[in-house]
Amino acid sequence: MCSDFSTNYNQEYQTMTDLLSKIGGLFQSVVSIVGLIITYYNKVQLQKALDQLILCILGSRFIKIQQNHKKEENTIQF
Repeated sequence: MCSDFSTNYNQEYQTMTDLLSKIGGLFQSVVSIVGLIITYYNKVQLQKALDQLILCILGSRFIKIQQNHKKEENTIQF
């Protein structure tokens, strides 16, 4: 007795261009995510640098004011 059911197997291979396309898309996604992380990090570091710069400028002005004030106290006016 023969069976009425048969099984056909089709085996398809991926072409090299399809493989390279998928690898390229994955690489582009990874580069984009890393780029976003680097952009955020740079913004945070820039803000810290600007804060430090502002503090240095204000500090130097404050010191100049104090030095000018001390010079005025040491001078004798007639």
